[in-house]
Amino acid sequence: MANQDIIMIDMPGFDDTARSRVDILRKITWFHEQTYAFAMKVYEKGRKLDGLIYMHCISDNHMCGITRENFGLFTKVCGEEAMQIMLIMSTMWESVPEQVGTSRELGLKQKSIFFKDAIDHGAQMEWHFNDEASAKMIVMSFLQTGPQTLQLQKEMTDDHKLLPETASS
Repeated sequence: MANQDIIMIDMPGFDDTARSRVDILRKITWFHEQTYAFAMKVYEKGRKLDGLIYMHCISDNHMCGITRENFGLFTKVCGEEAMQIMLIMSTMWESVPEQVGTSRELGLKQKSIFFKDAIDHGAQMEWHFNDEASAKMIVMSFLQTGPQTLQLQKEMTDDHKLLPETASS
């Protein structure tokens, strides 16, 4: 495999205590709209993403309503087509016995109110063990799929919609 540059961007989570969900969505929207529009001008095609990571602590013994809402909003920003480049990364495996973690993961994968619909549309779920090896494995998995455009990028840049008119609102 040839050398390939990888750019990772840490976007704010929807559970930020200092910002509202609307402010966070505006920040995410602005970033993706700018990078996509810039790439349209320079490369004659929008900037696409090779991977999206949604982090979930497997040590959480339940997935509360706000977490489900946040994941729902995340999937609306991405859209169904981008599910194939989504990785649901479960973290904090060192905090729970493996049997407990795998049982929780199974429940998350099997129920539509959690991650099942995203997985059915191509999202993958991987464990992160807070070490370099699992981090490398996760990054390498993104090099196996083709890049995708987010639903939000298409709606705002290609369709010229305002944020309140998008599926994310």
